[in-house]
Amino acid sequence: MEDEQYWIAVGQDESDTAKALFYHETMVDQAATDREGHVVTRNVERVKILVPGDDKSVVDRVVTDKDKKRWPEVYQRFHERRDRQVIDGTDIREWPYLTRDWVAKLQFLNVHTIEEIAKAPDSLLEKMGPGARDLQARAKVFLKPATAKESSWHKERKAMEQRISQLESQLRQPKKEQEAA
Repeated sequence: MEDEQYWIAVGQDESDTAKALFYHETMVDQAATDREGHVVTRNVERVKILVPGDDKSVVDRVVTDKDKKRWPEVYQRFHERRDRQVIDGTDIREWPYLTRDWVAKLQFLNVHTIEEIAKAPDSLLEKMGPGARDLQARAKVFLKPATAKESSWHKERKAMEQRISQLESQLRQPKKEQEAA
């Protein structure tokens, strides 16, 4: 079974010495995570630009329009492959509760997100086998929005971070005054 997440396309134009390696990276969407109360991930297209024989000048970044124009054939191959399966939700591979066996079984059944587990119909739960209903219940709990207590903890944490920043800036201020004197 091929891991869609890490599928890549590599290519090099004859007039360009650099190679483009396009790939996917799962990143935590912090705004959505804060809003939902559980980890929410998004797939991001990235490119690694390599110059053969030069290991010091590797560029690794989010794909730009310039990259798409510089290596159009390579990006097209990569993008065609990517469009076969787009994960929209919290990737099951990011859920620490699941074992590798569960991940493999779920991927075989074309279940790729925790949201899909939580909303699985009975017919799918039967195919998933023993432990499927427990897994569904755990997925629903995992996806529940943060409780009021957790929400207040996040607010308190942000207030503390702001206070720390204020105190750090106050500590830096006397140093600047001493340097000026």
